[in-house]
Amino acid sequence: MKNKKLSIKNIIIDSFKMIYDVGIYLLLFEVIYKGLILILFKPVLNIIMSLFIRAGGYEVLVNGDISRFLFSFSGVLMVLIVMVTSVVLVYYEFTVILLILEQSKKKQEIKLLEITEQALIKLQGVLQIKHVGLALYILVLIPILNVGIQSALVPTLSIPDFIIGELAKYPGSEYLFMLLAFLLLTLFAKLFLVLPIMILEQKSFNEASKTSFKVIKGEGFQIALIIFVGLGLWLALSNLPFMLLENVQFILLRILRWLSNISMTVFTLLISPFILAISLGVYDDYIRIGQLVPSEPKGNVRLGFISKKVWAVLETVFEMIQKVISKIKEHMKVFLVLALAVTIVFNVYFEESITPIYDKQLLVGHRGGEYGVENTIDTILYAGLNGADYVEMDVLLSVDNIPVVIHDNNLKRLGGVSKNISDLTYEEISQIKIKGGGKESYIPSLTDLAKAVKGKTKLLLEFKTHGKEQESIVDIVMEILKEEGILEETIFHTSEEDIIKEFGEKHPDLTMGYVFIGTIGNLSSAKMAKMPIKFISAEESLISKNLLKAAHRADVAVYAWTINDDYKAKRLFELGVDAVITDYPVEMVPLRDEFIDFHEDWDFR
Repeated sequence: MKNKKLSIKNIIIDSFKMIYDVGIYLLLFEVIYKGLILILFKPVLNIIMSLFIRAGGYEVLVNGDISRFLFSFSGVLMVLIVMVTSVVLVYYEFTVILLILEQSKKKQEIKLLEITEQALIKLQGVLQIKHVGLALYILVLIPILNVGIQSALVPTLSIPDFIIGELAKYPGSEYLFMLLAFLLLTLFAKLFLVLPIMILEQKSFNEASKTSFKVIKGEGFQIALIIFVGLGLWLALSNLPFMLLENVQFILLRILRWLSNISMTVFTLLISPFILAISLGVYDDYIRIGQLVPSEPKGNVRLGFISKKVWAVLETVFEMIQKVISKIKEHMKVFLVLALAVTIVFNVYFEESITPIYDKQLLVGHRGGEYGVENTIDTILYAGLNGADYVEMDVLLSVDNIPVVIHDNNLKRLGGVSKNISDLTYEEISQIKIKGGGKESYIPSLTDLAKAVKGKTKLLLEFKTHGKEQESIVDIVMEILKEEGILEETIFHTSEEDIIKEFGEKHPDLTMGYVFIGTIGNLSSAKMAKMPIKFISAEESLISKNLLKAAHRADVAVYAWTINDDYKAKRLFELGVDAVITDYPVEMVPLRDEFIDFHEDWDFR
């Protein structure tokens, strides 16, 4: 009599066994496919996006330009083309992996050439309107949950920290986050059979979704448990040996770090196949217990004209791969030595740090920090007197043109009243009590703040506008800072291009930065060199080695915001950012100071 329950133990064991049996095929496919994505498909997608961006009248999209462009005809068309191309590339990768795993499970000989051709044929049914949900599934849900399935094109997606940070300041937000995470994980668990059903039975996304929901029913928790048990074992195997040895010093530590990176590279390449193997195992187990009756794939689909041309190229490539695999099996030791050498070279390159522009990387307190009510005098002074090199703060104009130190135009979040700074006089604003960090305070004017911080704390002032200004906020702010004697030691930034242009024309010798909330397109060093700025303040997800190199070639520093995690801060300091903006500048002083010695042999400018 059949056991009517899923066997977690057998599914996990079988998944590891499948990876063990065909790991070399999966590794080679993933390495080659990720290489093709990196050197061919991503550059092609970037060219396509650049052409559309230029057709829309832009060179590169920054901040507000993004939304304006995406709602234009050129933007909508670009999104559709990029989305369809991305779905095809990601779905093809997952299809090849699942077909390799399926042949392994059936104890069949792995023939990559045949598998890749089958995968190409299966793509044809995907390019239909009924598969629109597939785009959301493989381009949004899977990457944002990041539970192991990582495509070469879209490995992960994350909600920027600054958005989470802002939302977290509202009461009850932690419960909303937990509820959202639970709902997304439940949805993922309910859709866990979608890929095996679509690929092996050639069903549409809608059909596969309905089947997956119907079969799994109330077993979402069990599916989630299988995924997390498998993921936990996988992470333990890839990390544990090196965690135990992480305190070893000097050259041995370097060797262990390389070995750890090699291990992580291999395990990262195989994590998607492993989770997909679990998905296939669950699919087969549901068939075993009689809850799922697989349907025969629909009639044979033949390659079209374009597909035949593509296949002619791929056929040559995969014939070579098959020969390479045969040679590897014959000379496994030589292959392992060569693979180790190549991986070490790559690790040496990727560990390369960029030389910071400043002699000392800076710590900047974000709105003062988590030491009281944001943007208030006490909080700003505490951060500045206890280790922050600069304290970032925001300025808006009241209805009577008085600069006040506050981030939000609307006072609902901090003051509990739905009133706007733009509609109130300074006298009215000064009477409103604001709360944060377990404390209460009042909104200071820029004049009061300037008097309080003079000689004690340096400011990074962010210009913000609400659209109702009657006079230039730049002129008013600069006059006050000059009168109070702190103009020369204050630096500035803003996300608003008009203010950057005005500031550059009126105060070319002072330091202005451009706040990047988001960018699309190639932000080259030549483009940055034309901007009247001395630094960029980039949201953490936008920062890469290429951005740092391009900015530094243009003699533009890079500030990262808002970094509240020690691990991320350490990674960014090590990478070579010039400043970190954080809500915890005091606590991060020891961490930042570690990199004074780390960079001591660098050629500072």
